Order: sequence, then C-alpha cells, then structure tokens
Amino acid sequence: MEIIDVPVSASKHAIRVYSKEKTLCDIVKKKNVVEQEVINKAFKRYLSSKERDVGKLIQVAKEMRAEKQVRTIVEVLI
Repeated sequence: MEIIDVPVSASKHAIRVYSKEKTLCDIVKKKNVVEQEVINKAFKRYLSSKERDVGKLIQVAKEMRAEKQVRTIVEVLI
C-alpha cells in the first residue's frame, strides 16, 4: 500500500499518509461520491507538479484496478 511518512514541522515526529498517487486513484474509484470537476482539478494539479511520477501513478492504478480510468484522465489532460 502506498503509505509515506511526512515530517511534522518543528518536530522530530512524522505522520503516515497515503501517497498522492493512491489518493488520486481513490477519488477516481469513488466517482459517485466525488464530483468530476474535483477529480479533474486534482489531476491537473498533480500533472503540473514537479513531483509528479506518472509511471508510479499508473502502477498504483493498476494495483487498485483503476488503470483504465486513470489512463483516460491522464491522456485527456496531457
């Protein structure tokens, strides 16, 4: 599962959160709960980020059985 540790500012501790890629796949899989506009904005923001990793996104989507939907969105936005 795509869980990462994020350091907490001004502290020696870190919190565990889902990766950006897993979060994007989660919202795609819950289309009936999340509006399409929100999904599009999230993907646009991710794809314009310097930290994007489309290969990792596709791999996570494949693991979560959302590859077709994610590929379609990425292809349209790129």
